Amino acid sequence: MEWRFVEDKYEVSDTGLVRSSGVLILKPRLDRYGYELVTFWIDGKLHTRKVHRLVAIAFIENPGNLPTVNHKDGIKTNNAKENLEWMSVKDNHRHAFETGLHTIGENRIAGRPVKLCNKDIPKIRKLIAAGLGNTDIGKMYGVTCGCIYSIRVGKSWTHI
Repeated sequence: MEWRFVEDKYEVSDTGLVRSSGVLILKPRLDRYGYELVTFWIDGKLHTRKVHRLVAIAFIENPGNLPTVNHKDGIKTNNAKENLEWMSVKDNHRHAFETGLHTIGENRIAGRPVKLCNKDIPKIRKLIAAGLGNTDIGKMYGVTCGCIYSIRVGKSWTHI
């Protein structure tokens, strides 16, 4: 296992461990999206960092100055340098859709629960075509008027 310094007196390993002063291994926690985070002190201030980004910064060349770190196998807790690569945001999103990591509509697995189902969208579109307002339709389905507006203008639920 190889260690490299990141963030002042902290080190990260090529397998995704983070330690303080070469001794204490920091215990990561998961953010709401399933990525491992560590928190540490620098100059009297708390800083939280994603482990996979620390590994990528320390061990993976980024000559194109790409902004996103991708987990090749899609497992967000596998922070080994062999599993990480720098990508553009567009390529990272494409990878997530191709591997089924990012889903849309009622099949969404991350974030807030979905209140609408695929079968609701054609009914909502009919109500929109009949002239009902966003607020009225939103009340019928228990969603915000902004949600209905997004359906109305084609910003969401475009796959239905």
